[in-house]
Amino acid sequence: LMLNMLMAIIMDKYTEVKSDAAAHDTIYKQIKDMIMESLQSVSGKRVNMGALIKALEGDGVADELSGEDLADLDDKMTTEQAQKLMEQTQEHVDNELNKGVTMSEAMRMIGWVKIAVQKIGWKL
Repeated sequence: LMLNMLMAIIMDKYTEVKSDAAAHDTIYKQIKDMIMESLQSVSGKRVNMGALIKALEGDGVADELSGEDLADLDDKMTTEQAQKLMEQTQEHVDNELNKGVTMSEAMRMIGWVKIAVQKIGWKL
């Protein structure tokens, strides 16, 4: 019984890590993208993300931005680049929200619901 529980825990973590790994780019693609972004930033074809983050954290920035508003924060950024950045950000947020839960998280939630239902039953 204990061995089966251990195997269930190991398999749960394995599937969690495997699904996370499948959702991300390979290390080689990440390195290639980093090099390309650095070269484009140096040549002026791409906005430096550090400078963009500083501009977004500054005073006077609205809570919600359009692509044009984002492009206005940096002279080097075109409206098309800003719109693409916003689309990629929205896609990332949607993926995070729709990721789901692991088996262990689901079991933990079920346990909390069971405790809450028992407390309600005791009060009745």
